[in-house]
Order: sequence, then structure tokens, then C-alpha cells
Amino acid sequence: MHRYERALFNLCADCVSWRRRPSTPSGLAATSNSTTQVQFSWTVVGTATGYDIYRDTSSGGSFPRVGSEPTVSSGATTTYTDTGLNPGTTYYYKISAVNASGESAASSAVYATTLSGGSPSGGGGGSEETISNYGVVINSGATSTNSRNVTLALTAPSTTTQMLVSNSVDIEGTWEAFSSIKSWVLSEGDGLKTVYVSFKSGSSSSVMTDTITLSTSTETVPTSSSPASSSSGTATLEQMSSDSATVAANDLNNILSEVTATRDTIMEGKNLSKVKSLLVPTASALADEINSFVTYGTPTTKFLGSGERLGVVNSYKTAFKKLPNTSDEWNDVIKIANGRWPNERNIAAENRAKLSFEAIYLRKAKMENAHDNAAVTVMAYGLRPAKRNLDSEKAAIKSYRAIFNRTPVTATAWDAVRAISYSGATR
Repeated sequence: MHRYERALFNLCADCVSWRRRPSTPSGLAATSNSTTQVQFSWTVVGTATGYDIYRDTSSGGSFPRVGSEPTVSSGATTTYTDTGLNPGTTYYYKISAVNASGESAASSAVYATTLSGGSPSGGGGGSEETISNYGVVINSGATSTNSRNVTLALTAPSTTTQMLVSNSVDIEGTWEAFSSIKSWVLSEGDGLKTVYVSFKSGSSSSVMTDTITLSTSTETVPTSSSPASSSSGTATLEQMSSDSATVAANDLNNILSEVTATRDTIMEGKNLSKVKSLLVPTASALADEINSFVTYGTPTTKFLGSGERLGVVNSYKTAFKKLPNTSDEWNDVIKIANGRWPNERNIAAENRAKLSFEAIYLRKAKMENAHDNAAVTVMAYGLRPAKRNLDSEKAAIKSYRAIFNRTPVTATAWDAVRAISYSGATR
């Protein structure tokens, strides 16, 4: 063969080889429910024979490969557990696919943080028995109340010296001497209320919660132009679509008219500081729009309190890595609030939810099974139940503590509690 022809042949062979290299894996998700391990999942690459996983403690690091070449030796495998890690440390990961023709480009980095070395109860053991030494009960275990003024019954080991009670998941406030009985005022607005209590013993602390439904009004009358629900009591798609357009337009007078409310600037100010905690600098222009939804709601979300509506926005942000702005995005927020599947999907969020499903139910989710599908979807997107069962939720919180050795605090954790409560999935 002529030298020029041979060179051209070799060049084309390299081109063919490159074209046969696998594509970059998508949907990479990482989560940690351990002090020393991180679990991942990703979407299978059909032409891959294996995968390389790269790890660093900095998003801008050099990302050395995890394990031998390849990290995962089967192209059909889509999960991996990284072990031997340090407690309380954030790790960043990338993944690539490999086959005989080469390696794909690496994915964008994702991260997960391992649990800290101390147990949730601060005692070092982290067992459910230890956690149960702490507790808070609202109004002797009542499931509902028509008054914001309630009584808390608190239990803790004899070594406990201080406590901090809050209506906020951030547990804001001032530490005070521990007392077994405390009068408390719930946050404003009807709906499910959560009281958070942090107990301090020496240098360690534990957080416990209890819930109660506040109903200060006996009847909610929707406007004739935009009924809050159908004749069956369920919000319709048309009503939710109308609500989303109203919120996206950010016309406060129209929002107030829809929910038959008068403006409350004091409540707006209180909620605005919480709303801003969700914002990134590039999204500051959305503060008023989100705050109007949180403070006043819509006809189809009025049944939630302002804190729960803020939680719905946070669930949307957690699932889609963005805040709602357009009418379509607000439609998904309102669907989540009403326990409906959102139109938009995020495969990475669903993969993270599948990892949590495995941790809870000790098996893989069968998405063709309605209960498994519901559990994964609730955890991925934070769907709220149409009708609450507080006894079921309390039992689910205990199950969550037993499984993960900590009290649910984050949006993701509470989504897992809802999945345990309402999906019907079983081990």
C-alpha cells in the first residue's frame, strides 16, 4: 500500500474507533445514608462494557479514578457504592463509559456528603432505643386543634440541660433550660404544623418533632370564578392551570382576589426572609412572586399552611435544581402540592429516589408496580398527599429514624417520610 494511502487508512480507522466509543452516561445521582459510604445510580449506556468513576473532595480537583480500571466492570450495571470514606465529608464524582474502542467524556460532577461521626442522639450509638429517650408530644397526642396555643410535653435523659423549641425546620430561636412542660404558639395559617425541639446534653444535641393540624376556620368558601376543587373535592387540572397562570403573572391584587384575602404585610415580611433562603443570587427577582404564593396560596393550595407551601417550592427546587418562574413551572409546583405527577421529569432526581427506595425497602423498585412507582415519584418530586393521615405519618417518622439513624429535617428526608406513609410500597 502506498505510504499516503496507509496514513489515510490509519486516520480513518481512528475516526471509526472514536465513533464507536460509548456516549457519556446521563442521570448520575449520588446520595449518602452512611458515615463512610456514598451510593450512586446512572442511566445505562447501551454500547458500554464498563464504567469509570472519578472522585475528589473539590469540584475543581483532579478527580482520580476510584478503584481499578474499570471501576465498574459490567456495562449493564447502573449502581455503585463507594466505601471507606470519611464522616461528614463532601465528595464530588464524575462518571464515564468505556468499551474496547475507548472511553467517553466524563459527566458533569455531582456530590454527596457522608453523615457526621456522631449519632443523631449524641450518645455515640445511634440506635432507635437511644433516640426514643427524647420526645415531644403536642396537646397529649391530639391530631388537630382549633387554637394556635398548645402545650408541649417533653422527655429527655436526666443529663439534658437545655432545649430550643421552634416552628421552623432551621430551629431558630434561643436556648432555654429544659422543662418537661412548655406552652407554645404554633405558626400562623391553617394546615399541618410541625414543632421542632432540639435537646442539648453537654456538647451533643438531638432534634425531635411532632405534628398537629391547625384548623382555625370551620369552612373554606372558594370563589365562584375559580373553585378550589371539583364536586368530588379534588382539584382539577383546569383549576391548577388557572392558579399557575395567576401566580406566574405576579399580580398581587389578583392573587388576593382569587383567595378572598386581604393583604398582610407583616406576614409577607416574615415569610420573605424564609423565601430568600431558597434563592440564589441569579434568582433574586423571583422573591416577590414566590413570597406571594407562600403567604397567600391559591384556591387549590389554600388548604396548606404557608410553611407547607414553602416546603412545596423547596421540593420543586430540590427535584429540578431551579425555582419556578413560568406558568408551566408553577403548574408543576401546584400539582406537587395537590399530590399530582408533575409534567416535567428529572431522571437524576428519580435515580436518587430509587437509591433511597433501596435503603428503605431493602430491594430495587419495580416501576411497573403502582406502589413502588408511587414511592419513587413521591421521593423524587415531593408530592403531597390529597388527604393526610397523621397516625401514618408519625409511624413513618419512627421508621425513618430507625432506618437512617436520624430525624427527618431536609426536603428529601420529608419526601421519604411521605413515601413511607402513603405509597403502599412494602419490603
